[in-house]
Amino acid sequence: GTFNPGYTNSNQSAPASYLWTPNTNLDFDNISNPLASGVLVSTPYTVTVTSNAGCTAQGTVTLNTTAPITAATITGVPEYCTGGSTTLTAVPSDGGEPYTYLWSPNGETTASITVSAPGDYNCQVADNCGGSVNTGNVNVVENPLPTVGVAPSAANYCTGNAAVMLTANGADTYTWAPATGLDATTGTSVNANPAATTTYTVTGTDGKIGRAHV
Repeated sequence: GTFNPGYTNSNQSAPASYLWTPNTNLDFDNISNPLASGVLVSTPYTVTVTSNAGCTAQGTVTLNTTAPITAATITGVPEYCTGGSTTLTAVPSDGGEPYTYLWSPNGETTASITVSAPGDYNCQVADNCGGSVNTGNVNVVENPLPTVGVAPSAANYCTGNAAVMLTANGADTYTWAPATGLDATTGTSVNANPAATTTYTVTGTDGKIGRAHV
């Protein structure tokens, strides 16, 4: 339950005295609300309350200690495609909550930020124990979109004739749409055999997560 050293009832008088043990790091050991400072290890404190009638009660509270923050890192993908963005997050390795954040170069004060410009980013992370560390720089790169081409760019097709081969270039992998009339929806080349005039779109993705379509 909850210990309330100031509690009185109709059968007892108000508390007459308090005694805290141990009294290490306490400013006073004989008041109801002593101030603890300089506690370096987790310490249980017990208070004994004595009423004017000579009745006693005890309660215990444990002060848990945490060392100041010593390290923090940045997580997230440090690259994005032109026109896009990426998310970076500062992650404290230790220390005590709550944490505060200050990003450079733009001054954001949240744990995570959205980045849509290339360059170096770092974050100063401070904790509730008086510590403050810098993550160090992460270089974010903007990758240009691949230039995707397809051949032929247009073709006449007669129903019942041989399929028309469509071949893409300029990227590493390709996805074709719509699937109607195609023998496949992935790959550099596909065969088109539509039942009606159809416009196909190919999306190319390169090894740097760039993506474009024609």
